[in-house]
Amino acid sequence: MAKSNKPLYEVIYRQYKTKILSGELTPGTRLPTEMKIAAENKVSRITVSRALKELEIEKFVYRVKGSGSYVTEKGWLGGQELSPLSAKNELDFISLILPFAEDFSSLFLKGIEDVAKTEGYFVTFHNSAEDPENEIEIIEDVLSRGSQGIIVYPSSEKANLHMYSKLMIQKYPFVLIDRKIPGIDASLVTVDNKRGIEEITSFLIKLGHKKIIFVGSSVNSISSEQERYRGFCQAHISEGVPLLRKNLYSLSDVDSIPHDFSGGSNPESKIFHYLFDLLEELDTEERPTAIVAVNDLVARFIMMTALEKNLSIPGDYSLTGFDNLPYSAHLPVPLTTVEQPAYDIGMNAAEILFRLIQSPKGPQESLTVDPKLIIRESAVSNCL
Repeated sequence: MAKSNKPLYEVIYRQYKTKILSGELTPGTRLPTEMKIAAENKVSRITVSRALKELEIEKFVYRVKGSGSYVTEKGWLGGQELSPLSAKNELDFISLILPFAEDFSSLFLKGIEDVAKTEGYFVTFHNSAEDPENEIEIIEDVLSRGSQGIIVYPSSEKANLHMYSKLMIQKYPFVLIDRKIPGIDASLVTVDNKRGIEEITSFLIKLGHKKIIFVGSSVNSISSEQERYRGFCQAHISEGVPLLRKNLYSLSDVDSIPHDFSGGSNPESKIFHYLFDLLEELDTEERPTAIVAVNDLVARFIMMTALEKNLSIPGDYSLTGFDNLPYSAHLPVPLTTVEQPAYDIGMNAAEILFRLIQSPKGPQESLTVDPKLIIRESAVSNCL
């Protein structure tokens, strides 16, 4: 058994709970004997017995004396069906799961609450902290408590594919926001990411910038970032400006940083210090005059690192973001950015969710919300 800080019985419990939820163990399947589970995991039978007891209490399994433990017949999620009517609670509620708890989460929540209130529902808010395992635990919890539907901003696009496929199979009402999950044709509400970055990149080009780079965090793995990068490229083509040979920098490429690199006071700032060292080493012909950041958070790190290195924003580099987070107007240099209308996204997601609650077998819906260019002081004309 792999080392864990959790009690051994809880590790066994989580192991078999995951197998049940993923469909690896289907209803009616007999679990291995206590002796076999103990041997496979190098634990005592007492530990296994306690783990199975926890599974039984939560109705994931039932135990037959002299025969063994079996997955409950009612399904994979705590012994309950996934129809919103099967777990009817005294209070009707839906759940919002975001990978963050600050920034514009309150705007998402406000849009959802305004719709939910008219339907007579409450909204519970949950933060997965960008952790796919936390996300699954939250989903399991709200389902067990009788949530009628879920609006979720996925922490990962691939890690929890099994869970979302199960929700689709069971016709459980849920709506994704911002990020698609490959292979899952679920209802989705998102801002027009491609158009937003295309507009802000065209804005920079019209200011005279011909050498622009795009800085993402995980461009190869997040659909919204991929859409933004496509918008960046399309703006260059539409404006007749060739892309720089090296136009994309991804913060996920941390392995490329030399081990002996000493810039930055912590791992996060180290990445951005290294980025600027790379840019400053470029020939004048290849050195950018403007940086398009994938979001306001990345833009903030870029700005603060530039100032630490005695570089000027926008004197040395014009800089833009995406989201229009509350702090973006209050940075040392107010940030030019693209507004992601979180309230509208939340409101539209809630309206779609309630249609699915009323008709679980109804069609899935996708909606794209228009972005808005917010011009401030971090991007200026390039006279070179």
